[in-house]
Amino acid sequence: MEEMPEYENVANKEIIRERALNPINAKKTFRQILEESYGHLIDGKRTLETARGRAGQGEITEIDYKRAVTDMDYYKKIMDDPILKREYNKDLGKRLRL
Repeated sequence: MEEMPEYENVANKEIIRERALNPINAKKTFRQILEESYGHLIDGKRTLETARGRAGQGEITEIDYKRAVTDMDYYKKIMDDPILKREYNKDLGKRLRL
């Protein structure tokens, strides 16, 4: 529940425990069970994947295309951010040599 505080006052721990122990849900993660059970009660974003940090603290504000070719960690940060990924792929055809 530390990773998903928005469910703290909504989720019933006994119900989640029962669902987690049900063989039908054996391959589901705790996060999936919570979102399936209570996701409709939470407003706004439910996941942290699309969260963006504050500017000036390691956030990429402008893409360095040459660095993205050589630095795989930098490239992964671009691909993990949906806005940067869209910008990176926007003129990809122009940058590729055929």
